[in-house]
Amino acid sequence: MVQVDLLITNAKVLTLDEKSRIGGSVAVSNGIIIGIWTEAEPPRASIEYNSRTQVIDLKGATLLPGFIDTHNHLLMYSQFRKQANCSLPLNQTIEDIQARLLSMAKQAEKENWILGFGYDDTLLKEKRHPTRAELDAVVPDHPVFIRHVSAHFGVVNSAALKMAGMDETVLDPPGGHLGRDGSGQLNGILYELPAMNMVEKKIPAPSLDLLVSLLSEGSKDYLETGITTNTDAGVGLNMGIVELEAHLKAIAERKNPLRMRLMVMHNLLREGNELGKYTANELNLEIIEKSCGRARLDSAKLFQDGSIQGLTAALRQPYHCNPGVSGDLLHEQNEFNEEILDLNKRGFRITTHGNGDRAIGSILDAYEFALKKIHASITATELNICKP
Repeated sequence: MVQVDLLITNAKVLTLDEKSRIGGSVAVSNGIIIGIWTEAEPPRASIEYNSRTQVIDLKGATLLPGFIDTHNHLLMYSQFRKQANCSLPLNQTIEDIQARLLSMAKQAEKENWILGFGYDDTLLKEKRHPTRAELDAVVPDHPVFIRHVSAHFGVVNSAALKMAGMDETVLDPPGGHLGRDGSGQLNGILYELPAMNMVEKKIPAPSLDLLVSLLSEGSKDYLETGITTNTDAGVGLNMGIVELEAHLKAIAERKNPLRMRLMVMHNLLREGNELGKYTANELNLEIIEKSCGRARLDSAKLFQDGSIQGLTAALRQPYHCNPGVSGDLLHEQNEFNEEILDLNKRGFRITTHGNGDRAIGSILDAYEFALKKIHASITATELNICKP
């Protein structure tokens, strides 16, 4: 008989197997379930346990298998926990957000960034984004950056724009744009990742150890909701390679108890960048080794448009609510095709964000381009081999 380390009794065990059977007790040895019984306690003759076995009496409570979240942003969430919460229902108005930012600024050291997350222009009473002027009114002396609930937009104050060296002469970045008022002045609203990055790159990056600590705290929240395996859907999105290092260190040190799947940002995988020479198999093996087997490579992650909510998703026809806007693609098609082809050749599964129908069409075109190129290459090789 196998020695039991953990015994769960008096439970309603939802096995979720093909017959949806319900058990009453579970035995675990070396982290592996070795038996589920219909009885509230397993027959003593079927397993071996003693005073050193941990016994948990659920007293009729329900026990479920761990949930697998296939698209989330654990590191981003972990950072948000330390920022100003600008979300609903805590904040019904822009004035509420102003008060929350002011409260954080009063506790911050001089010149520290004031960061916030989660505001939703569509649900605020004003039905719009906060502006640079409204942030200036309450926090003029600290640079301020607050992120939209979709993570595709942000708002900054004048101090943040100054830190980023941005004034009215600045041009929109490819794949994003800067909000302006009726007179052409920057209003502080940043549309899409390329625009937000113009400011975000000036925010001091947390140390590796701090990121590990944040992941430790954030992962506990996930575990408490029943998530035991999680996919971070954009590793390297904001801080580059340090995000991958933080994930691996947190897992290896058991500060993140979750099993992880990692979508690694495509720019890290480009030639000349940190992971530019890796094949998918090589990177996966390194992730497995450095995480002691608790993490895997999921895919390479790309974005090809923005958000329907913010009118930045790329549509074939203009938005009904704003006939002058149809959104933008983030990558020129030929370059996009070639990058998808390169990743495919190196064995990467590819995950691409696309919301609008024009973006989805572009993504499908790129996938078709890569598959046809790969197929043509294989066919040519086979023909050469078959020559007499």
